[in-house]
Amino acid sequence: SCYLLLKLVKGLSKIMKEYVETAVTGIHNLISNPKNLPIGSDDALYLFETIGILLGKTGLNEQQQQQSLTMVMAPHVQKIEKLLSTTDSDVSLDPISYGNALSESVAAIAYLSKGFQSPPESVQIVLAEIFNISLAVLRRLPSHDLVRKNGAIVWQRMALCLKSKVLPLTPEFLKLEIENCTQEDFIDAAQIMNQCCMKFKQNASPALDEALLPFLKKSHGLIPTGGNGETLPQLKAEQLSIKKHIFNVLYQIVANGAADLLVSPQNSGSLKDIFQIMSEGAISTEVPTTTKTCISFFRLLLEQWDQKINLVNSMEGEFLCHLYEVLIPGILENISKPCFDVKDAMQARILHEFAQLLLSVKNTRGVDEFNQAVLRTTFHSRGCPVNILEGYQAAMEAKQMRLCLEETLSTLKA
Repeated sequence: SCYLLLKLVKGLSKIMKEYVETAVTGIHNLISNPKNLPIGSDDALYLFETIGILLGKTGLNEQQQQQSLTMVMAPHVQKIEKLLSTTDSDVSLDPISYGNALSESVAAIAYLSKGFQSPPESVQIVLAEIFNISLAVLRRLPSHDLVRKNGAIVWQRMALCLKSKVLPLTPEFLKLEIENCTQEDFIDAAQIMNQCCMKFKQNASPALDEALLPFLKKSHGLIPTGGNGETLPQLKAEQLSIKKHIFNVLYQIVANGAADLLVSPQNSGSLKDIFQIMSEGAISTEVPTTTKTCISFFRLLLEQWDQKINLVNSMEGEFLCHLYEVLIPGILENISKPCFDVKDAMQARILHEFAQLLLSVKNTRGVDEFNQAVLRTTFHSRGCPVNILEGYQAAMEAKQMRLCLEETLSTLKA
């Protein structure tokens, strides 16, 4: 019945403004008296979501939204604070029930916040207080799977409601999520990092600075291996699943203009390792979309660092050395294999992305460096004919580069 009420309110939200106060008060009374009116956990969440829609999507003014939200959430926050004040000795008597109670309280916040999108300032203040109490729950019980999961959902919802106001608390949120996540839920930390990049672009860098290396180390530790350190064949799918999230987080950092994060004092010492991770994805991964993503990472990084790269000599040497000696030769060797089919739609995307990378190298580093470091060292040494090398030199567009690559592969595979 609570779910049906939610569906009804969703459908009639535009004409319910004059009934909001009565409806919210009635629902709040249901939630606030669990002993007199027992409600299941799922039904309670539906009711919180219903309240959120009534407050956020029925056309109430700012003052009405703020007052009603405070009325509903003040006792909920007090309930959470009372749970948080429970002593460790009392928690140890029934840790499962305690953890479930905290996780359900955080889930209620996530469900209620669904009704708000870009709320007014006074409403944001209330939501910010709720966000803080959600972090307090995560601090109290970070080892509880549902507390972490619901905490991650709250972060994602508050990023939509509070926008950049979530950034100051994001480092601690991520620290707790990453340190305690398992193979089953580490994706939640990855999604927070991805959403942070996509929503806040370069402004995400300070919030993610201390989280990147712990995320990479934790992810690597979660990759299943055999007893001798080698990955078992039956676990390859699980291994690739984790690696995909690593590749995607690093790609989102660069694709959204936050590449400076990689050369911060916190992370610059691991730059070689990051390049190696992404090269593995570009060269060795058997999934074309993942291969394309990893090649794109290097192209975007090259283009973003073009104006800065000479200012950071040590970074310049590491990046260009890896580009010329590992990445480009590795990709060429991979696409030269008999199994690579340029007529396959997915593999054709890899070829096009590689062509774009080569064009970016030529445009950003200059023709002379491109000729020496790429054409002579990699292509000519592998038997690429002079006429095709001249085609690379003359190419002005990615399409032309791609045609040269197709001719190169045709020659190498002949």
